[in-house]
Amino acid sequence: MRRTGKSFKETVHDLLLAGLSREVKPAAKQFRVKARPMGLKAGIDPSRFHEFDAEMDVDRFLEVSSRLALSAKATKAAKKE
Repeated sequence: MRRTGKSFKETVHDLLLAGLSREVKPAAKQFRVKARPMGLKAGIDPSRFHEFDAEMDVDRFLEVSSRLALSAKATKAAKKE
């Protein structure tokens, strides 16, 4: 700034313009994904796996709930005897 006699604002502006006007070259080769068959059976849609997971959670919840209900009934019956 002393050498050129420019203000701080002008210096920052010039540096930003110089930096933004340069063409940026990629540092590395472009990354490519090589697709491979997943070996899924016909009719299985991998984009719907999250639905299967949700169904498994519901099934597990129902299984545990029914087991707890049976256990509570057994405990209640044992207390009456």
